Parts: sequence; C-alpha cells; structure tokens
Amino acid sequence: MAGDTLIDPNRAPAGVPRPLLVAATDLSVPIGGPNGRRQRYPIEIWEVANGRVYALITDVRGNASLLNAQEDIAAAVRAQWPAVDMIIEYWPDGVIGGETCVQSSENGGHLAAPRDDLAQQGLFLPN
Repeated sequence: MAGDTLIDPNRAPAGVPRPLLVAATDLSVPIGGPNGRRQRYPIEIWEVANGRVYALITDVRGNASLLNAQEDIAAAVRAQWPAVDMIIEYWPDGVIGGETCVQSSENGGHLAAPRDDLAQQGLFLPN
C-alpha cells in the first residue's frame, strides 16, 4: 500500500505509465433498492494507461457483505463512475479460497481477479 490507498502506483513496470487515482472515497449504497438503508464502503477508482478504469471496493464488517450487496454496489458504482470496466472486491480477511481480491460478477458471484493482467498495467492488487 502507498499512503492511504490500497494500490501503490509506483510499482508500475518500467515503461508503463503509473495508474491514475481518479477517486478515493466512501461509496454510499442503498441496500435492497433505492429506498433501502444506506451503508458506506471504501472505494478507489483507478485509470490505467490504456484507458481502462477499475473500481476497488473494500468489505466492511457490520455492513452487508460485498457478495450479498453486489447488485446494489454495482448500481451505485456505475451511477457515479459509468466508465468503470471492472469492479474488484477487496476482502481484508479473505474470501472463499483465501483470496483477498476477486472480480465481482455484479450479480451475486465472483471470479478470480486477473492479477497478472492488472500488474502488467501497473495495478498491483493488495495481498
């Protein structure tokens, strides 16, 4: 980690421009639809040299889990940052299989995060 962000842009490989931090804030998400109780999740939005934009959202104990609130979170992310190409969930305590970062399917599941591909773009996910 670099400073207050989960991503260290200085780890970009030689010849690859560092990723650009677009936003680092708390995302307010209405759980269960637009009139649901709002919960906040830390989120970072990163843009890499090829123009792709990634959202990295952190699970918060006491909130609905990222997995259970995935559709609501995806809707909130896309409403605020429509250019996001991928939502990556960060589970500080790990998720099934011990992974700390997974790619959100945005509808109740997840895939392995493409760590190698992201690292080649200068985006090194936390362990």
